[in-house]
Amino acid sequence: MKLVKNKDGDISAAKAIAAATATLVLIILLAFSCLGQVAAGHTGLLVTFGSVNDSATLSPGIHVKAPWQNIVSVDNRVQKYDVASVAASKDLQTVSSTTSVNYRLLASSSAAIYKEVGLDIAEKILYPAVQDCVKQTTAKFRAEELITNRQLVAEDMKQALSAKVSEYGIVIDVFNITNFDFSSEFNAAIERKSTAEQEVLAEKQELEKAKVIAERNVEIAKGEALQQEEQARGEAAAIVAKAEAEATAVRLIQEQLAKDPTYIEYLKVLQWDGKNVSTVLGDTVGIFVTNGAAANNEATG
Repeated sequence: MKLVKNKDGDISAAKAIAAATATLVLIILLAFSCLGQVAAGHTGLLVTFGSVNDSATLSPGIHVKAPWQNIVSVDNRVQKYDVASVAASKDLQTVSSTTSVNYRLLASSSAAIYKEVGLDIAEKILYPAVQDCVKQTTAKFRAEELITNRQLVAEDMKQALSAKVSEYGIVIDVFNITNFDFSSEFNAAIERKSTAEQEVLAEKQELEKAKVIAERNVEIAKGEALQQEEQARGEAAAIVAKAEAEATAVRLIQEQLAKDPTYIEYLKVLQWDGKNVSTVLGDTVGIFVTNGAAANNEATG
């Protein structure tokens, strides 16, 4: 018996297979459309036909949703934002500055921020707030003070910025002033002032050096004066001692002569060197030796 192919049956089977495949694909697509993922460091917002459910924020991970819903991820990580600003100082100097802000959005404020502002919070909230705070704070300081009190200025700006953006749930973690730039005239004035201060400092150092040298010379002079004074005292004492010794010697000779007049002969012998000698001793005795012969002259009393 022969088998006869039924073309209509083959077509029906193919249609059935195609329909089953399409259904399966549709089911798979529908299943995937019911799943959503929230990345780490983000908050997921469930949006239904453009409406955000504030009470249904999603944490990082895989979540099931209706096919007509979608998940919007809001970044809660710390982000960096650089802002260039131009402001006027207290002394009306034009100041160009660049600030760097590290900020983050609180997860609890993600839904409200998304509904009111969207995802671009840096340009819509931070930029105008930073500009206002930089201008407000710069106007409190003179241009030179902005340089010398840079950390204080940055802290003041950070506090002002935090107060402005806190109502949006934005936290300012770090605020840095990365650059201050002034007009060429002001920079030239600062350089002249710095040069003048250096010259004054050098003059002060020279004066201090001269003062130290003068004080040292005074001390040296005092030392030399004391040394000379001590030397003079020593010489005076030596002269006095010598005079006293000579007076004592004369007195003793006179006393001895008074006791023994022949004592003069002894003195003649002591003082004679074998040459022509003329010597007078005291007020009472004179000894003269001429041409090798001795002569005595008795002095009158």
